[in-house]
Amino acid sequence: MPAPLDRKIYQGDSKVFVIGLWSNRYKRVAFDLTGATVAGQVRAAPGSTVLATLACTVLEPLVEGGPRNRVRVELTAAASAALAVSEALYDVQATLADGRIYTLLAGKLYVTPDITRLP
Repeated sequence: MPAPLDRKIYQGDSKVFVIGLWSNRYKRVAFDLTGATVAGQVRAAPGSTVLATLACTVLEPLVEGGPRNRVRVELTAAASAALAVSEALYDVQATLADGRIYTLLAGKLYVTPDITRLP
């Protein structure tokens, strides 16, 4: 099961977060994402139309020779501005170099409408 992580966003704002992945609950064995591709989507319900695409990037190791176990996930300002819902679902999946697919993260996205309209 993916780690559940609900997120709150303000419509029209950028949202960036970084997740670290581990193979055990004690966070001693890194989940290696070398050669993996990571993608994420936002939908109103499973199987419905994609409301937004999350830009996902596997980050370089924190130390030379260290594990590649961190992913940067971004919802751009333009994508969040286009969300015309107050609540949606999202998940982030990795396709490893050997073809295995893992859902890394999933949850609800709570959207607060913005007030200010910039020119």
